[in-house]
Amino acid sequence: MFNSSLSKIGLRTRTVAMLGILVLLALSVMGATNYFYGSRLAIRKTLGVAKEKMTNDALLIGARVVEEKGELIILRETPPVQGIIRARDHGGIDPETGDKIEYWYLRMEQIFAAFLAGKPNEYHQLCYLDEQGNELARVELIEGSVKIIPRDKLRNLAAHSYVAEALKLKEGEAYYADVALHRVDGEIAIPYLPSWQIATPVYDGKKKVRGLLVVSIDARWLFSNIHAGADDTKRYLIDQDGYFLAHSDRYKEFGFDLGSKYSIRNEHPRLAEEMLTTDSGISQHRGLKFNLISGFQKIFFDPGNKQRFWTVVCDIPEAIALGDVYKMQKTMLMVGLAITICSIGVILWLALREIIFPLTSLIEAARKMEAGDLSVRLPEDNVADEFRLLHHTLNAFAEKQQNAIEHFEKELALRTSKLEASNLELQQFASIASHDLQEPLRKITAFGDRLAAHAREALDEKSKDYLERMQSAAGRMKQLIEDLLNYSRVTTQAMPFEAVSLDDLIGETLVMLELRIAETGGQVEIAGKLPAVHGDRSQLRQLIQNLLSNALKYHRHDLPPRIIISGQELAEGLAEITVTDNGIGFDEKYLDRIFLPFQRLHTREEYEGTGIGLAISQKIVHRHGGTITGRSQPGAGSSFIITLPMAGKV
Repeated sequence: MFNSSLSKIGLRTRTVAMLGILVLLALSVMGATNYFYGSRLAIRKTLGVAKEKMTNDALLIGARVVEEKGELIILRETPPVQGIIRARDHGGIDPETGDKIEYWYLRMEQIFAAFLAGKPNEYHQLCYLDEQGNELARVELIEGSVKIIPRDKLRNLAAHSYVAEALKLKEGEAYYADVALHRVDGEIAIPYLPSWQIATPVYDGKKKVRGLLVVSIDARWLFSNIHAGADDTKRYLIDQDGYFLAHSDRYKEFGFDLGSKYSIRNEHPRLAEEMLTTDSGISQHRGLKFNLISGFQKIFFDPGNKQRFWTVVCDIPEAIALGDVYKMQKTMLMVGLAITICSIGVILWLALREIIFPLTSLIEAARKMEAGDLSVRLPEDNVADEFRLLHHTLNAFAEKQQNAIEHFEKELALRTSKLEASNLELQQFASIASHDLQEPLRKITAFGDRLAAHAREALDEKSKDYLERMQSAAGRMKQLIEDLLNYSRVTTQAMPFEAVSLDDLIGETLVMLELRIAETGGQVEIAGKLPAVHGDRSQLRQLIQNLLSNALKYHRHDLPPRIIISGQELAEGLAEITVTDNGIGFDEKYLDRIFLPFQRLHTREEYEGTGIGLAISQKIVHRHGGTITGRSQPGAGSSFIITLPMAGKV
């Protein structure tokens, strides 16, 4: 009877009632031993010490900020800064010293490297940007070692907000970016390293802004004193939005970068409200686990913007401030603890029977469903209201999923059947194209050739023109059919994938194109050793042949074709191959069009062919799970970039 009545009470009601009893018992015991007069004196003393410490922390960080700006201004006044500007304005030669721009770049890199080496724990990198955001020099500090970044690895940082903001500043001013996790090529670096950028504009002799000097500071050094604490005293640093930049629990830091919304509002909602109205304060707060003496002090690191600041937050548990007082409460606390343990035991027993055991059954059923057994069903009787609703919902979901899977399997079988029929039709078309269509075409060509051989002299000029047009049309038709067959064979006559050496494959292709290269006076260069790829050797040979043939065909009439083939390894097991020529090029607005079958950018009178070569190439690349694209300008040559899976990485 008791069990039946209890099961009718909702889970929420039972939980609230049990927790209420527990809290009531604990408060009844501990309420009689509340704070007395001696605790007030200890709290007053602790408040004063905490405020002094926070003020010192704020002054130390502020002094470091001023110091960093000063050193950046000093770097801006070094000779290479203006030397590079003058050399860039005069064709790479500094008119004042006669030095080449490469000399000034080297001097700048040496100065940057010496600066970073002198402070191995304070910085991530130094860089010099031009007015478009292009890096002119960059030196990084990686694990205590200085690394000068090669010029071909320099980046454009115009997309970073601090670049545009800093370029607006007057000479001598600095822009302070928000503290964030250090990034490499746009991705957050691991291990996580907090970084802070200060940027100052660079002006030339005419007071025109010509670039930026940017220093990336290791925020661990900047905020090193924040993490230091003793006797469970906690110190934090937050930004103007309330996110933690320094916290005793490192998992709570940089939530804005790591996708977490955890901020000071979660940890200290009352303190967060106080921060909205004043720049500093200290008071008592009731925490989730124990009472705290909490305070804050804002640091306005950007002199020109009062909306940008950091805040030092300090938490001191009352247990430290009132240690002697709490010793007197020990007896009462032990009594309260005994009552609490008994209450927890009762709650645990009820939780096992009313919550844990039903949850165990629910988890077991969910695991069976996850393993694919959608026939399992949960009982909906003799359980609490919340579990009854949950069991009903899960049963309905399983039944719906089971029906959906059955429908999907039927639909998949139907589409598979249609796909097989479509492939069969494609094979039949290829057979017709290779036999039935070519047979009458061969006869037209043969009889046209005979007519030309035996009766050309007897024909008038108009008849000869008709005959030549017929033979030309027959030739184009023959080429069109062959191209269609090649296009369809990419899938109908595909061969298994294997490891393919691109160096060997290109060598074979050059032998096949030897006559065409000689006729055009062309030159084919291979830049370094090419990576081996995983694919269909025959189709990859056709891919390379199509690209080289196009480069030879569409060359400029006043310049012999020159083709450069290069390759490199990419991340995720991919290889990139680039075929670059000095031909006529094309407008990139036609980039999508040139990969469509029979799409031409020039007439047959200008360049022969059916316009299907690049379509076949794209189909081959897609079959290998890769990509192909082009880069070009009219009259400036073209580059086709291909990615393919590398051998041994599949």
